[in-house]
Amino acid sequence: MKFDERFIDGETTTVISTPKIVQSEQEVERFLMSNNPHVQLTDSDRRCENISGGWHCVFGMLNYSTDIHRIRVKLEKGITDILIGISSRDKSPSGPFFYNKPTTCGCFTHGYVVINGQTSSAGWSRAAENDIFELTINCNERSLSILNERSRAQNTMQVNIHQAPFPWCLFVLFRPVGSRVSLL
Repeated sequence: MKFDERFIDGETTTVISTPKIVQSEQEVERFLMSNNPHVQLTDSDRRCENISGGWHCVFGMLNYSTDIHRIRVKLEKGITDILIGISSRDKSPSGPFFYNKPTTCGCFTHGYVVINGQTSSAGWSRAAENDIFELTINCNERSLSILNERSRAQNTMQVNIHQAPFPWCLFVLFRPVGSRVSLL
């Protein structure tokens, strides 16, 4: 390998490595088609709605295992009992309460935080209709950060990779009839 000496100035150059932020260039996040008759997907599977009440969940289509990803979710209707976060794709939560499984991490719109299935009230402020949440899924650091763009409330949590192994996927859980969220 040869270098053209005209381009070498003799000074030391520092190269700083920055994490790669991926906005899923090859695909756009969508909700997976649900076999659950209680959840309706519309807008090319970018909007989900609980049409009958009771606890129901939807998952994102994309898998996250490396790099950093940002997903924006709008709370269109309903402000209580909605959890927005991530789950392990291969160990999806099931049962009557999807949020108390170790594979689940996220924030409820009423203020509770869920980290590997454990809930706590960590000062997360209550959401309002039409709030937009930005999820930053950092697979490199094994963390999830959720920012409410209106209130600027933010919560960052470490994800226990042994309890919630890769790949991760977007996870939305809701209970009230008519609750609706969309991907931006």
